[in-house]
Amino acid sequence: MLPGRKISVNTAPDYRGASHNLRIQDVLAPDAVVLLVDDWAERGSQSNGVRLLVEQSGARFAGASLLVDQLEESVRAKLGRVTSLVKACELGDPEVESSN
Repeated sequence: MLPGRKISVNTAPDYRGASHNLRIQDVLAPDAVVLLVDDWAERGSQSNGVRLLVEQSGARFAGASLLVDQLEESVRAKLGRVTSLVKACELGDPEVESSN
């Protein structure tokens, strides 16, 4: 662990029902802008935790860039700007696809 002040937050349960303690070293400058990049967001609990960490540090959370977006509208609204390559509902049902 690096020395210095840390910022931490406990997340809401994720899609498996597990909560996580996220922690970063308090090194973000007040004028920093942070964009979260993730492969898949289903419930947004960890994404929202990252947003809280960034805001607690005094920096600005710019939003999230996702490969697959499975977020509910209410969660997406908390994160601000969310861009994605595809929404999960556009991927189809893998069980149906494999039986054809």
